[in-house]
Amino acid sequence: GRVCELYQKAWLLRLLTLELHLVGAEDASGGDHNTNYVAELLQLLLEKSFTEQHQQQNDGPSSLFGNNNNLDNGGGLLGSRANVANSAGGGGEVMPRPFLELLDYIDMPNFTVTPPSTRLISLPNLSSFLDKNRRGNTTVSLSHLARHLLTERQRLGWQHAAAEAHQASEIDLEIRTLVRHAARVNSAHEAQAGSLAAFTAWTQLVQNVLARSLHVLPIYTRVPILFDLLEATIARVASEDTSATILPGLCKVVSASMAKLRAERLSAVTYTIPQNAVSTLASRANTNPRSQQIGSGEDLVRGTGPGRLSRLLDGLMQSVLRVSSSYPSRGNLYVAIIQYLRLCAPSAEAARSSSPSIQSTGVSSMSTGTQEEDGMLSSSSSSALTSTSESNDVSMWQIEEKVVLQRQQDNADFSVLQSVGDRLVAVLCTDATTGAPIWQSMAFACLDAILQFDHRHSFRWTKYIVMRYFREFIIMLNLNLSSQTDSPLSLLHFLRPGGGGSFRSMRGGVDASSGAGMDPNVASLFVYENMMAMFLRLSMTKIGAKALVDHGVLRMLTEASFVQMMPDASADKEIRDRYDMILLPALRLVSSLQTSLPYDLEVASLSVQFLSFHHHPLGTILEDRNRSSSSSSS
Repeated sequence: GRVCELYQKAWLLRLLTLELHLVGAEDASGGDHNTNYVAELLQLLLEKSFTEQHQQQNDGPSSLFGNNNNLDNGGGLLGSRANVANSAGGGGEVMPRPFLELLDYIDMPNFTVTPPSTRLISLPNLSSFLDKNRRGNTTVSLSHLARHLLTERQRLGWQHAAAEAHQASEIDLEIRTLVRHAARVNSAHEAQAGSLAAFTAWTQLVQNVLARSLHVLPIYTRVPILFDLLEATIARVASEDTSATILPGLCKVVSASMAKLRAERLSAVTYTIPQNAVSTLASRANTNPRSQQIGSGEDLVRGTGPGRLSRLLDGLMQSVLRVSSSYPSRGNLYVAIIQYLRLCAPSAEAARSSSPSIQSTGVSSMSTGTQEEDGMLSSSSSSALTSTSESNDVSMWQIEEKVVLQRQQDNADFSVLQSVGDRLVAVLCTDATTGAPIWQSMAFACLDAILQFDHRHSFRWTKYIVMRYFREFIIMLNLNLSSQTDSPLSLLHFLRPGGGGSFRSMRGGVDASSGAGMDPNVASLFVYENMMAMFLRLSMTKIGAKALVDHGVLRMLTEASFVQMMPDASADKEIRDRYDMILLPALRLVSSLQTSLPYDLEVASLSVQFLSFHHHPLGTILEDRNRSSSSSSS
């Protein structure tokens, strides 16, 4: 039956994961042979199949599956649920990718078994009869339940000895009904366990492919695969019908897929699509075949259009707002949102295209206040905005096209954020104050990423944060800066030798889905870093800067004792690195507040107090920098 099929698929998927893992480990010695073998396995798993009509019309590359009649007939590994998908825009004749069709088949529904109504024998508590079956799953022991019901029948027989004979047959009927109900409960549990086993194997396979194997395929194949994977998994996470049991695994796949898509966009590798595949790819993306022949990862990502990208963001937002979502699920979705916003941030070429020389051609510049890949526009990036638009590899019309696409993408993303941003910011603020430290850190980072759009929303979200949650954030910062060693959030633990364990080992040994393995002191540092990054974002607006000053942030930084704990030159390098990680966000925040409120006497006075109180460590840092600069120049 279906349960056996699910366990067979789980076994096959685990076997395929192990095969890809072992071949990937031997790739350095196997060379092209191993690469070609992995590519064949991935094509079997990831490539779409087409009907003969579609192949004749588009003259595209044939799938390794060949004719897809076996899918319609339910043969092979995939089963019978071959839903025709149109995620790539190519028409109804395109079949789903096999690994996504497999996800459809193993999708775990919410099984509910309605208990029967009986008159003489009531349904006992089935949890009293649980036992392990041969697969190791917990089910109701039907033999123990039957013995209990027969004992109950005997008791009822003594009570109703003078009753008519038909009552005995009614008792027997109710016993059979209750046993059949327990059997249906067992079947539902078995189906859930089988679906969970197959789904777990599926997520392990997908994560292994994303981390170790996908690079063997050409980039013009990888990007469509990632888009289809994101659309399929995000749709399931956003649906209330999806079982909460598989939500954490789906969210981990979403996060890993979005990170991989961003890496593809940043890839500097150019590609040339084979001529026989140009028409097929262009027809699916509704783009000009000529512009698809040669390009880069950014061209592939941008070429899908702002609409398809913004739908990913909308799905992520709806997924976060699911009532049944948990901290681990939302935390991975926060990572995916951050990766998405960085994925859609303007590239260096788009920044150069906003220069006056480009604007003179009739293309308006993009709005200011946007971010580069990992933060605010730096001074070097700002200077790039006024540089020439000439490039050795990119023609003028391509640059103009990128400017238009970037503006459309910004508008589409802002439209999505505007529709659900208020509820999302409320959820983020709640998680930032009440969640586990690792999810607090992710919530602050996501808030920082979303607030880059707040200038287009009349700083509505900034005002909301200041009114509702600012006091709680300031309390958290005060605990971070506390000089009391008994405070679990104090960063002073992190500056002592041996405090916080080995920071480098923590970064590589933390379970991203649960935060397991992270030292509490390291977690508090991550929260501090991302919270200070959000404060820095707020300080660039007059509303946020005034709120930070009014809540005493400058005074807290002046009185913070960690600044005076600067390690000397003989200290371990890791301790010195920790000190810099704590000090630099504070210095940036003080500098930003001075810039945003240049005529505020209170800010000027408090800034002078900060510099005066910490003149010794700050002076030492400047002297070290000057010595390093002079030695490097000589």
